[in-house]
Amino acid sequence: MNLNDYYLVKAFGKPEYMKGFNSGNIYLNSTSYFWNLENTFQQDKEGLVFQQSGKGVLLTAGEGFEEIVKSASSLEELIEKAEKENIGEVVCETLDFSFRLEGYICCF
Repeated sequence: MNLNDYYLVKAFGKPEYMKGFNSGNIYLNSTSYFWNLENTFQQDKEGLVFQQSGKGVLLTAGEGFEEIVKSASSLEELIEKAEKENIGEVVCETLDFSFRLEGYICCF
């Protein structure tokens, strides 16, 4: 086998899915669709950007915020410095917060 030979192997759950695929039908769906479908056993996190459990805060962040994050030794210090330097403030407190980036996947 040289570098120009590639093979795609696809298993189908039903014969009609194979016939549709072979005739050019490729189905796409959102990342959350596949996550909900498969998460019970795979625990995949398609599209998940951030997840926080327990108490937290949602902050605005202006230019220079990254330096405050690096220098702060606690969340309280981070909030205090950000508000003092006027480059961030608490928007709200959070509990079990997550952020997802939705996209579309073709599941082969």
